[in-house]
Amino acid sequence: MEIKSQRSILGGKIMHITITQIILHTPSWVWLLFVLLVLMGIRNSQERAVNFLRMFIAPLIFITWGLRTIITTFPQLGLTLTSYIVFIIPGFLIGYLLNKRYQSFFRKGSVVFKKKGYLPLIIVLLNFIVKYVLNVMLVFYNDTLFHLIYSSTNGLTVGLFFGGITYAFYMKGKLNKSISQLHPFRK
Repeated sequence: MEIKSQRSILGGKIMHITITQIILHTPSWVWLLFVLLVLMGIRNSQERAVNFLRMFIAPLIFITWGLRTIITTFPQLGLTLTSYIVFIIPGFLIGYLLNKRYQSFFRKGSVVFKKKGYLPLIIVLLNFIVKYVLNVMLVFYNDTLFHLIYSSTNGLTVGLFFGGITYAFYMKGKLNKSISQLHPFRK
């Protein structure tokens, strides 16, 4: 499959790039990361006890990947970091609302569990695909507008994670509070 011709920023030459060429020139660490993220997303989609430390692994990977590119590649650092931070807010709201609608929690004994649901896997895959496509496009579009699109999209997708984590904190507190109201002398 061939992608339509793109004008290269470097020299104005027309380049014919195929999907196969893109895949073959992707560093092996990206494919290893993809496999690890898919496995982690599948595992996190199963019913399991809520572990907040583990919930920060995927966001830290995506934060590192996005910020490394922004800091080392883009000359307008203040502008791109601002757009990154600003777009975390709508991402956070979307992530919170998605988790509120599609992720359920329950309490078993003194432990809060997350019910089985595929939202974590979907969010991890969406993040990976968006970051991968943006990094491929960075080869062709290396201007201020694309840098803003790149940094804003990265902030938005990272915000999805933080909205979900915040909702899990909220539900854990709510479930703990409901148990303490039923048993006021328990600690």
